[in-house]
Amino acid sequence: MAGRTIEIPEEIYTRIEKMLPELNLDSVDACVTYVLATALDDGRGGESLTEGEEDEMRQRLADLGYL
Repeated sequence: MAGRTIEIPEEIYTRIEKMLPELNLDSVDACVTYVLATALDDGRGGESLTEGEEDEMRQRLADLGYL
């Protein structure tokens, strides 16, 4: 898959890297791609999250400094 390079603060990269085992993801790129795809999903063909899953995602994003 073709991609683009973006810059994120080193602190956020390091925090994501430390969370990879908990998230069951292999790389920071995979995590960022997942988070962005989820945030951009407007319900056209994507699965809806339960209220609990949405709360968990918001907490994870807040812990990462995105919210």
